[in-house]
Amino acid sequence: MELESEQPYKFKLRETSPEAESSDAVKIACPSCHAHIKADDINIDSKLAKCSSCDSIFSIHSQVSKLLLREDPKHEVIRPEGIDLFEFRDALEISVKQPWTALEIIPAILLPFVAVIFTIAFFKKGFNYVFAVASWVSTAIMIFLLAQRKKHWIYINIDDKYLSTFWRPKKLHQDKHFPINQVNQLYVRGVNGACSLIVVLDTPEGQKHIKLIGDMSSLSKAKYLEQEIERYLNIKDRKLPEEA
Repeated sequence: MELESEQPYKFKLRETSPEAESSDAVKIACPSCHAHIKADDINIDSKLAKCSSCDSIFSIHSQVSKLLLREDPKHEVIRPEGIDLFEFRDALEISVKQPWTALEIIPAILLPFVAVIFTIAFFKKGFNYVFAVASWVSTAIMIFLLAQRKKHWIYINIDDKYLSTFWRPKKLHQDKHFPINQVNQLYVRGVNGACSLIVVLDTPEGQKHIKLIGDMSSLSKAKYLEQEIERYLNIKDRKLPEEA
């Protein structure tokens, strides 16, 4: 006899022989008299069961916990543009184009307007020319820096000891190193249209959620990084409450 719930997770609780058991099925036994519990005597929603032999009522949460943790398989994410992978011996290196930051976007928008305003003020009102010159020099420097962005990368390196990230150039980002034996899971978290790749660490002080890469505008890039890092570290993906 079989009972399947209408919830996203499908439970299959049935009378089976040891040869027919699998990770997709469990047998429920009464903890009092050890009689086998039929599916009709199991309430999936409350996770309670009643033994028809001794009339005991007991929780089945621990018996079905593995089924509760089952997840539907995720779709494979194809490598997006702007990410390169290189595997050599016992190390993996992933190169990611650096996302745009507010320190780049805001000056790139404002500096040309400021330069034009100071120039008009100089010609019409005799405003000090130093401000106009300085604003145009700053604009030229910003244009030059933006032209060099194709050389700005984030490097994710995984060897036999650490999961590391390097920003080159750094742009106020410190290099990070996480022991791979502490890496429990990775997930993507979205906030206001941007997404971040988060690493979950099991540390002596407790579990920590640390941003690996933030402010990514492409969800597919973040998901691809999560997929490839977990694959390389042989981490089975789990959906977490904080995940996008």
